Amino acid sequence: FSSAARPPATRRSAPVNPLELRTEAERALFQRIAANVERDRIARSRVTVFFVGTPLLKKPEAVDAEAVAKLVAQVQPSVLMPALSDPNTVLMSDTRQTNAFVCQPQHRNMQDRIFGGLLMRRAYELAFATAFLFCGSKPQFIEVDRVEFRAPVEVGDLLLLSARVLYTTPRRTSHASTRNVLVRPPEVHVEVVAHVARPDTNHVEVVNTFMLTFLIPNGETVKRVLPSSSDDAQRMLARMAADERRDSA
Repeated sequence: FSSAARPPATRRSAPVNPLELRTEAERALFQRIAANVERDRIARSRVTVFFVGTPLLKKPEAVDAEAVAKLVAQVQPSVLMPALSDPNTVLMSDTRQTNAFVCQPQHRNMQDRIFGGLLMRRAYELAFATAFLFCGSKPQFIEVDRVEFRAPVEVGDLLLLSARVLYTTPRRTSHASTRNVLVRPPEVHVEVVAHVARPDTNHVEVVNTFMLTFLIPNGETVKRVLPSSSDDAQRMLARMAADERRDSA
């Protein structure tokens, strides 16, 4: 967890007592975490926000343009001839689920702002429902990716949550030994984007993005998700690449 020190009276940054590193192991751990923090800071400075509020690297080479074009080309028959589309595929736009609620005073923290745990819980509940509706059986939660709170949420704000299945991973088998075969059930990767909407000023702001992964315990197969647009294709490929880098790290 990463937290910011902000006194309720001033709501400005406050000094934090430095750590006293006494052993080589502590110094090595400190340096490793500091390097990760710096890497994430650089990554945050390179993100932009698309119309759906999803972060992507500004540089177009971050996602292979040829791969995006190829993926979009695969979608055209499903868009133009839906009656003849592959029954084992579904458009990303067709997996979308939404929720909206007004933030109440009982959910505020010591800073008089909405407690981040409430946003995480509501995002999880919507992601679970999205995965349940997608696969037709109760999913099993296995992980949530790093959560970053981009902007504060105030009491009385209208919070809009939008969830969709970004991609799926089919059932996999691996041989742990000559006798043991490991079977991993299909996985559903759900993205939840939280917006604060202020209808009186016609303003919408992205405050959070969540990535959650669910298993389908009794599932043999899972439908493949196809992007509904080139922006969806970029987001899908960027997320798949990020997950692959994280799993191989």
